[in-house]
Amino acid sequence: MGSNEVAIFMCGGVGGVLGLFIGAIVLVRWIAYRETIALAEKGLVRPRKLPRLNGKRTLRWGIVIGALGFALTLGLWPLGLRSMKYVLGFGPWMLFGLIPLFFGISLVLVYVLADKDEIEHKAAEEDQFAELAVGGPVETFGEDEEETDAPAEEAAEE
Repeated sequence: MGSNEVAIFMCGGVGGVLGLFIGAIVLVRWIAYRETIALAEKGLVRPRKLPRLNGKRTLRWGIVIGALGFALTLGLWPLGLRSMKYVLGFGPWMLFGLIPLFFGISLVLVYVLADKDEIEHKAAEEDQFAELAVGGPVETFGEDEEETDAPAEEAAEE
């Protein structure tokens, strides 16, 4: 294979992966659009999705990004130890590990130092706003709630 053929093959591969990625995004958006249209035809409105502000996501992402940065730092360190041009082997390539490491540490610190009462207060305000926007209590999915058979009981009474 010549160098031109390799370049064309590589460009095609990159273009194919990029096309699949963009195609997946477009497909997800189209499905959400069709769901919204189906709800509108039935006279229903999709409720807004409100994020839960308990800070657990900040902690999770902080741990993941910090661990990734730590692993990259340990993996890149031997590159500097081979040539003793840099103090303790810390060259500019170490930034690829140190930046995510300290970013992850900062996210964990945000979780630890954040005022828990303020976070819970904001979450309660979001719930009240959601009830006003929807016109009634908002169901939360994925939380531990007691399930009742209210529709079945109402049907049995009729």
